[in-house]
Amino acid sequence: MDIYYAVWASLRTLPLPYRATIVTIAVFFLVWFGARRIFLLLYKLLLWLLEKVVVLLFFLGLLLLSPLAQGSAAKYVKYCNGLIDVAGCWGEGLRKRLGRAKWQLRPRWMALFALIFFVPVLLPAWLGSGIPPQYHRALELYMRLEASTLERAAAYEPLFAISSAGSIPAFGEPAPEANHETWLTLSKKGQAGSNVREGPGTEYASLSTVSGEAQLLYLDEQSGNWLRIRCQNGTEGWIHVSLIQDPPD
Repeated sequence: MDIYYAVWASLRTLPLPYRATIVTIAVFFLVWFGARRIFLLLYKLLLWLLEKVVVLLFFLGLLLLSPLAQGSAAKYVKYCNGLIDVAGCWGEGLRKRLGRAKWQLRPRWMALFALIFFVPVLLPAWLGSGIPPQYHRALELYMRLEASTLERAAAYEPLFAISSAGSIPAFGEPAPEANHETWLTLSKKGQAGSNVREGPGTEYASLSTVSGEAQLLYLDEQSGNWLRIRCQNGTEGWIHVSLIQDPPD
């Protein structure tokens, strides 16, 4: 478990969409490997049971052949030979299928399904504007699911170093150097995932979600405990001061 939380301690520095993408793909591969092996075992079990059913039907058939032959030894032998041929054919077919049943790694299919999972999670964050509200609700649900894990991971040393969102420009744009502009970073509370809203209040809809060590440009406007900022993907909105490290006066 220490390694598990150490990995999360490394991931918590990433922006939420990147982190959600990594977790989604990791879960996909775990399900892929686990489910395929389980289905293979069930398939082999089914073939084994069918083979036993064929054997059982063969012996039941032998019991029924005697009255059908009506005392004729020639008819009995003829019927037995026919039954043996049918049972042997079925049994051989099942044994061949059982021998061919094996778990195969199909990289092309895995890559295709990984892409199907990857694009819906990360593409809306890349686009920045015009993100449907369902996307933000999905990220908020994900934030609630990972909140307790991130909280425990904060006490662990990261297993590996990941460049922060400040050094990995969000969505392919370089982070501007701070000169006369005021760039803000998220507080420890905000790094787990924070909403950027349309207006200064929780009653306003969420426009985007930021996390980790994301950099936010302060737009020199404040309303109560809310600051107007611009994300690195171009989204402008409001964020609560409690989510900002060293907020401006």
